[in-house]
Amino acid sequence: FFDLFFPVSRKYLSIFGFTNYLRRSMKDEQAFLREKTGKDTIRLYRGVEISDVTGIEYGKTETIDYPASSWTMFPHIAQELGNVVMARDVLIEDIVTSVFGHISTHGEGEFIVYTPKEGAKVEVVYIKKAEND
Repeated sequence: FFDLFFPVSRKYLSIFGFTNYLRRSMKDEQAFLREKTGKDTIRLYRGVEISDVTGIEYGKTETIDYPASSWTMFPHIAQELGNVVMARDVLIEDIVTSVFGHISTHGEGEFIVYTPKEGAKVEVVYIKKAEND
């Protein structure tokens, strides 16, 4: 049915159409963010839940993350999402999409961010200790 009305194959649409659309969308959003901030980086926050925070310290460190992960522009939102909050100065070129682009996050200020395989430099800015500590 699809091929009858659209003579281009699904494979072609999914590979070339979506990929090109995504690439254009990312470039447009990155240009918008550069224009609005006047910077090459944006400070974002990620809350993660860690069962044992013993040994985790405030300050700069490195982390390995998913290739595309969710970060927020609001530290208090990150605190709601995990007991450890990391801050990262994200290169605008590593932003896939954001609250200003195509995702709606109901006030979370969400950004989808690319992280290279080798990880990224972050700063631990919040650690919630267990209630009985």
